[in-house]
Amino acid sequence: MQLQEKKQHYTFTEYETLEQETGERFLYYHGEVFAMAGTTKRHNDIVLETAYYLKDTFRNRCKVFAENVKLELVPNAYYVYPDILLTCHSEDISDDEQTFIKYPSLIAEVLSESTQSYDMQDKKAWYFKIPTLQYYLLIFPKKPRVEVFERNGDFWIFRFFENLTDNINLEKLNLKLPLNVIYKGINF
Repeated sequence: MQLQEKKQHYTFTEYETLEQETGERFLYYHGEVFAMAGTTKRHNDIVLETAYYLKDTFRNRCKVFAENVKLELVPNAYYVYPDILLTCHSEDISDDEQTFIKYPSLIAEVLSESTQSYDMQDKKAWYFKIPTLQYYLLIFPKKPRVEVFERNGDFWIFRFFENLTDNINLEKLNLKLPLNVIYKGINF
C-alpha cells in the first residue's frame, strides 16, 4: 500500500474545501495550511463568557463570533481564527453564509503558551493594519490581566487591567466590559 503524499500548497478554494471536508480549522498563509490546536477548558470558558456578554450587549446591532469564523487579513492569501470577533459592518453582517469577516471593530485573543508570542507580535501587527479595528484585547488565562490596544488616529494607546473589579471602558463601542465577566467562574 502506498501512502498519499501530503499536499504542500493550496489555493484558497482548495483550502476552504479542505476545511469543509475535514471539519477542522486551519490557518491559511499564502497557500500553506496549519492545523489549529485544541485548547483548555479555562480558555474556552473565558472565550464563551466574553462572547456571550458582547453578543447580549450588541444584540440587533452587531455580530459576535467566537473561534470558528475566520478573519481575512489578505484576500485569498492570509486567514486566521481569532478567539473573539465583533463586527458592526453591514457587509460582514448581511451574508450569514460567508465563512470569514473582513471588517472587525474588536478582536480578542485569549493567550496560550503555544500562541502567546504569535498573538502578541505577528498577529497584532497584522490586526493593526485593519482600518475598521478599534480595539485589540489580549486576555491572560492564568491571572487576571487584560491588555487593551485602542486605535487613536494613526496611533495605538495601550492600557492594562488586573483587578477583577475593573471595568474596561471601550468608549468607541459605548461598552464597559467588566473583568469579572471575562473571568466568571475562573479560580486563580
